[in-house]
Amino acid sequence: MFKLNGKEYKDIELTFNAVCKLEKRGFDISKLADGSNSLSFIRAIISLALNDNEELAGIEIEDHLKNGGTVEEIGEIVTKSVQDSGFFQALAKTQN
Repeated sequence: MFKLNGKEYKDIELTFNAVCKLEKRGFDISKLADGSNSLSFIRAIISLALNDNEELAGIEIEDHLKNGGTVEEIGEIVTKSVQDSGFFQALAKTQN
């Protein structure tokens, strides 16, 4: 579980299918580290926990910030989802 804007949400699962869904939206996962489209990418990942509703994810992120939350907190949610991803863990093993 993670908290955003005072609400609890189920952890984001970045599975192979979720990554494909993000790529269909135009996000190149390989560019995650370089910060390309970072705000849009963060919103897209958060939307996975909100029934793929990017508009709602944007509202929740904005309200989180307006209510004293930080960008770092949101970044931690995204980082944790990548680190906990079985797909990314398996991918990293094949690249070593």
